Amino acid sequence: MLLEHSIRYDQTIEDSYLHVLSYLIDTLSKTSDDNFCSQTCLLLLKCSDELSLQPLTIPSLFWHIWLRCSTYLINILNRTRSVQLNNQRQEITIELLLRPFSFIDCQRLDYSYTLIWIQLFKALSRLIVLDDKHLINLYIELFRHSLVFEQTIHNQSNQRLFGFLLIIIKCLLKTLIDLDLSTIPKRLLSSTTLFYTQLSRIINTILQRLLYNDENYTQWIIVCYCLLKSNNKISSNEQSKSIVFTYVRDLIIDLFTICKTCSQLEIILTNLTQILSFLHAYEQLINSISTLDSPINKQQQSDNILLNKIISTIHTVFESSNSSSLLQLIYPLLILAFQHNKTAIRNKTRKCWNETFGRLTFIVYPNELR
Repeated sequence: MLLEHSIRYDQTIEDSYLHVLSYLIDTLSKTSDDNFCSQTCLLLLKCSDELSLQPLTIPSLFWHIWLRCSTYLINILNRTRSVQLNNQRQEITIELLLRPFSFIDCQRLDYSYTLIWIQLFKALSRLIVLDDKHLINLYIELFRHSLVFEQTIHNQSNQRLFGFLLIIIKCLLKTLIDLDLSTIPKRLLSSTTLFYTQLSRIINTILQRLLYNDENYTQWIIVCYCLLKSNNKISSNEQSKSIVFTYVRDLIIDLFTICKTCSQLEIILTNLTQILSFLHAYEQLINSISTLDSPINKQQQSDNILLNKIISTIHTVFESSNSSSLLQLIYPLLILAFQHNKTAIRNKTRKCWNETFGRLTFIVYPNELR
């Protein structure tokens, strides 16, 4: 009832209303865990299907509800021994992990909310591992909703939510790096292939937004509100833009880090169509702020970390049986590396070539690579 009446409340009583709503959620948390999860499902459904269509007068109402429910659910999950006998807890957790990307009231969204999301994700991950299931199951379930992520990226009017999403993708990639992907059950291999495809497409959509949308200084700063704990050190448009670009560069590096086979590399390169444009744009951006006396900028200029990572991945996962298809995907990046102005990168590329494609008895060169 309070939710339904919220659209008629005046903003002068916002604090009182949120206080009452918090009290009700706190009271609900004192009931059984199953009841809390059940009522939370109804609460989220009300938020998404009814209130989202109404002219809200209380900013960040959805985030307030999400934060309170997530905080209590984290405690419930941490004292739960198994989700096999309680699928509702897993379902509501996944719902809470995905729901923020449909919220439009993000004026107060900052780095602190990402910490709650990460804690919620880790609490559910712990339970899945306790149930002797591979954590890739959770990733497959999340990325079945890849359209939700892509819609958030395409939303040009919500920079805070875009920054929130970047941190979430970073968290998911970092957790994947620590997983032994060689132990994935065979019955999940096709789903895992789809997961790699969806993840690569999401990151490619991020690149498209960075490359083809001319965001101004204020918009870059707003993205940084979620990326950084403190924004006191940002002093220019170029600096805020470079922070976002560098963050996305690290996402791509993590994506190549979880690439363990040649087929996975082909999936990534097939869907990461903007990688070459991003490499050029990133280098131009770093060169444009080279006069800034910043340790971060000096580190960025010291070497092309991303290009080095791509070359290392090719060297590691190369298979002669897939050489023709891989070369068609990788040759634009090889050309860039062979012609790079840094000798170290040119030498590393030459060594990689000699120990992979260079050992083949027969190879069809793309015309551009001749």
